[in-house]
This record gives sequence, C-alpha cells and structure tokens, in this order.
Amino acid sequence: MHQPATTNPLIIMCINMTIVFAVLIGLSFMMRPRKRLRRLRLRQRLLRHLLLTRM
Repeated sequence: MHQPATTNPLIIMCINMTIVFAVLIGLSFMMRPRKRLRRLRLRQRLLRHLLLTRM
C-alpha cells in the first residue's frame, strides 16, 4: 500500500470544496439552456394562443 499524499485536513477540505464547486458551476451552465428553451416555448404558446383568439 502507498502512503497518502497529505494528512492535513485543511488541504483535503480545500481540494474537496474546489471539486464540489466546479461540479456545481458546471451543472448550472448545463441547466441554463433548458430554462431558456422552456421560456421560449412558453412565449411561443402564448403568442399562438393570442393569435388564434383574435381571429
């Protein structure tokens, strides 16, 4: 078995939090287009509804 690179809990905590925040930021960027698409679809439905009710 090999020795751990560090046993300092502060360094381990910093590394873990960096990874966690990187994953969260990546997920937030992935979710943004879906929100935009959802808003766009809602606007399209609203416009269709408004146009059909005016006729």
